[in-house]
Amino acid sequence: MKETTNPQAYAQAILETAVEPWLHNLQAANRRLHEQDLITWLDDPAVDFRAKKTRVTTLLRDLPLQVSNLVLLLVSRGDTHLLDATIAEFERRAGAETGWKVAHVTSAVPLTAEEKAALEQSLARRYGQALSLQYEVDPAILGGLVVRVGDQVIDGSVASKLAALREQLV
Repeated sequence: MKETTNPQAYAQAILETAVEPWLHNLQAANRRLHEQDLITWLDDPAVDFRAKKTRVTTLLRDLPLQVSNLVLLLVSRGDTHLLDATIAEFERRAGAETGWKVAHVTSAVPLTAEEKAALEQSLARRYGQALSLQYEVDPAILGGLVVRVGDQVIDGSVASKLAALREQLV
């Protein structure tokens, strides 16, 4: 006898496969804009839009056209500063619809493939399999990891441990 699957399962699978590439590419675009310190410049109404468009198009040339177009829409309206909040809201809504979550992992140094695999397994056990990890390196945390999943933060950084120790001593 044929096993039946409901249409919700197919719709769920489609939604999950659509969300992750969009989010990944939006985050890549956002990271590049911040690395180049362009947000304020892109929102400046005194700067010619053609110059902004050329800069954004060049910077995001390897990303899907839809992502570049969304960024250019924000630029044209002077709303580039809203990209961080837009991505956060997209993550929240995608998670609400799919059960899918994004884990933002910050480390002092780049993690090895083995460390990433072990971390992914550990976080999948804690939060479920529908989890996408985004990695960032920030030497200011000195060591350890900071993991943010939605509103939850696991701060195992050396910097926070030193700050807590300082508080205890004072």
